[in-house]
Amino acid sequence: RYVMVLKKYFKSLEFFTFSTTLTHVTPMLRQNNEQEVLKQIGQNVHSWSSGTKIGESLTEFLSEYGSKFLSQKHIVVILSDGLETGSVTVLREAVRTIRRKCKTLVWLNPLKGMDGYQPIQKGMVNVMPHLDAFETAHNLDSLLKLEKLLMDV
Repeated sequence: RYVMVLKKYFKSLEFFTFSTTLTHVTPMLRQNNEQEVLKQIGQNVHSWSSGTKIGESLTEFLSEYGSKFLSQKHIVVILSDGLETGSVTVLREAVRTIRRKCKTLVWLNPLKGMDGYQPIQKGMVNVMPHLDAFETAHNLDSLLKLEKLLMDV
């Protein structure tokens, strides 16, 4: 629902989901009916609850969509807990490449909102040097910060 609201105010945003595979969901957001959008996403995203191969998904994004959606005028936002089940080397290289090709790279992590959280997971340790911003995404207030971040960049 949050993505659908963002899309109303920021027309040029593109949205993808990933777990073990990448799915471009922006075309599904063109429906006017929220229930239909959720149904479409449910029918087309098949990798839920199967681990998170962030690096492989970002590499797929780069090869299939990078030339269309990455330039020095684009902001890339990754919303993930950073718990990589694939190769952290692949993850680091994909994030490094995305950062080099975009204007700003933001990572939103829902775990960051937990008391005592430290980004010590191998995935996060490997991407932190390449991020412009590392923010939380654990509640509505934290997600509302994204709107300000998008408008300020």
